[in-house]
Amino acid sequence: MNGKSLLTGFIIGGIAAGIATILTAPNSGKETRKYLSENKDTWIEQLSQIKLDLGEITKSITILSTEGKDGVTSFIRDVKTLIEGWQAEIKPHQEQLKSEIDVIQDTIQELERTLELHTK
Repeated sequence: MNGKSLLTGFIIGGIAAGIATILTAPNSGKETRKYLSENKDTWIEQLSQIKLDLGEITKSITILSTEGKDGVTSFIRDVKTLIEGWQAEIKPHQEQLKSEIDVIQDTIQELERTLELHTK
């Protein structure tokens, strides 16, 4: 979810809540209008504060995504280094195993030849 859609959701939700509040208010329309006009400065101030807070949230999301990307890049680099180290560590063992397998294959071939001679 990006910051713009989050902001849009907050604004639409706030408008919907405001409309629902006005429609279900226990006061008459005249009293409600009077209340709204008396408190409009407070509401404007609160909306300005919400706008500032949403700006800070957007900045935080941007910073978090950048740090997350850097963290993933670092993690991938570390894993690659570990794999390369592991490969270098097992290379002598691989060569030794290959050599032992070759000896075993030669022994098997020699046994097969010996068996063929004895069975003839």
